[in-house]
Amino acid sequence: MAPSLDTYHCEILLGVDDGEIARIDASLAIQLSAAFLQEKSLLESAKTKCDIEFEPGEPFTLNDVFKEGLKTVDWPGRFQVRNIVDHVTVLQ
Repeated sequence: MAPSLDTYHCEILLGVDDGEIARIDASLAIQLSAAFLQEKSLLESAKTKCDIEFEPGEPFTLNDVFKEGLKTVDWPGRFQVRNIVDHVTVLQ
């Protein structure tokens, strides 16, 4: 389970609606991204530049790359309302 977004050791701004579901999704995305980088041994090289200390399932201080990604994220399809052939469709 991903920790609450409020428990990370820095301010996190989301580029999408800042509702509870988006905050849960963002924390899960952070955890999965860090775990992937760690698994691929890319986190070690990122640590020297970005000072990341990652323990799976635990909050940590996000580097500027993580923070900028969350701030500028675009999640098309996430409750996106589209007008398709004269009717409104909500994509999930």
